[in-house]
Amino acid sequence: MRTQTEILAFRSVQRENGFDMLHSAMIDISKALKAIERETDSLGIEKVDISGTVGRVLRENIVADTDLPPFDRSQMDGFALKASNTKNAPVTLKIVGESAAGHGWHRTLKPGEAGRIMTGAPVPKGADAVQKLELASETSDGYAEIQEPTQKGRYIVKKGSEVKSGSTIFKSGEIVTENMIAVVAAFGYARLLMPSIWSRNHYISDNQRSYF
Repeated sequence: MRTQTEILAFRSVQRENGFDMLHSAMIDISKALKAIERETDSLGIEKVDISGTVGRVLRENIVADTDLPPFDRSQMDGFALKASNTKNAPVTLKIVGESAAGHGWHRTLKPGEAGRIMTGAPVPKGADAVQKLELASETSDGYAEIQEPTQKGRYIVKKGSEVKSGSTIFKSGEIVTENMIAVVAAFGYARLLMPSIWSRNHYISDNQRSYF
């Protein structure tokens, strides 16, 4: 089926080029595209729940409202510590807390201390590295035995290193995919601006189709 827009565009090109309405003819592609653009009405805009946006076109930029990650994040299970404390490893550090994903430890580590830390958890203040469990162990009396030295920044994803607050994540005109939904939702978007969908009433009638 051809739409009303296609009918109008076809007629417009015919008028411009003196073609008989009853006989089709080859036309230059650039003329056809210009005619379609000229005769096409702009679609309206509507707000759509993100669950119904896959496969549709964005009509707004998606902008980050926070850094990602929003804090210094551990890449490994292990112990958060000061890298300089491991220079002479093996060393023993006193365990003073635990930082888990969704439940950080909000005190400050002092020299000679360590904190248990899980993958994805915030790195506590005072720590500048994470030593993974494979290179450390915990004693029965609450100490971490660090087997090898580590370096500053090791196994830490810095705050804002993936996305900076205020940056554009997706641009208007992109087609929404399933992989985009979680990212969009993470930045607080529940509904997105989309072009309105035409109803079936926009298709031409049978007598109009007879021109083709």
